[in-house]
Amino acid sequence: MNLSLVIDKSGSMADADKLVRVKAAMQTLVSQLRPTDTLSIVLFDSEARVLLPAQKLADKDRVKRMIGEVEPGSSTNLNAGLMLGFEQAMRVRDPEATNRVVLLTDGIANQGVTDPELISRAANEFLRKGIDLSTVGVGRDLNQDLLQELARSGRGLYHFVADPKDIEKVFVKELQSLLSPVAKAPTLEIRFGEGFVLEHVYGYEPRIGKDSVTIPLATMNSGMTEV
Repeated sequence: MNLSLVIDKSGSMADADKLVRVKAAMQTLVSQLRPTDTLSIVLFDSEARVLLPAQKLADKDRVKRMIGEVEPGSSTNLNAGLMLGFEQAMRVRDPEATNRVVLLTDGIANQGVTDPELISRAANEFLRKGIDLSTVGVGRDLNQDLLQELARSGRGLYHFVADPKDIEKVFVKELQSLLSPVAKAPTLEIRFGEGFVLEHVYGYEPRIGKDSVTIPLATMNSGMTEV
């Protein structure tokens, strides 16, 4: 598994101990990752930075200490964080494994690129390259439509967390989804009748026959969608 966590550490994350609980959840997740898994961590407030470049976890205690030292910042440059998370995942993308970005935020983008349509368009460039995306929205001051759309088009899950105390449960659920493939290298076959002309299949590399098309899909995990 290749997992990139993109975490909002804007000033509002200090409210209701949200960031404290997120850090605890991340530390729990690190404990549960396997030696073969790759993890990267990106933080964002007014700017985005890589806390942990994509790597196997040879020293989990060191990573937990790094997470524990994260402090809240200022604004919410969601797009910068998301793009940096995608870039980390792409660096070590494994076509034989699950490649996923998990975005967690408690607010609305108010720094950098803030237009939801532009954010979705930029994300779709990475999604087409095989990087899945799940989103976690904490609290009620969210652009839920954007987070839901990103997760839907990203073949992932959208989690809404009203109470920050439930953040750890969400991380565990997401990890269980990633570690529980329900279909490895599935294919979708579509048969069509006489006179039907298939012009193009977007986002995939199909095998086109005389009266059918077979589309290879990525490994599917519990709870994910393929669109």
